[in-house]
Amino acid sequence: MLCYYSVSDNKLEEEKRLFYVAMTRAKRRLFISAYSRDSRGFSKFRSKFINQIPEAYIQ
Repeated sequence: MLCYYSVSDNKLEEEKRLFYVAMTRAKRRLFISAYSRDSRGFSKFRSKFINQIPEAYIQ
């Protein structure tokens, strides 16, 4: 979810807002998945915003 261009353009607040909007549109459940490497073998990192989700919402 965290886009390179948002980081380089200092638009993290907009990325954070988009992440929040995406989460709040879920009707009953939301599944967030991630992968550690892309198809070319490059390492990928999880969105920083995932760590900011309150524990009360995580199962």
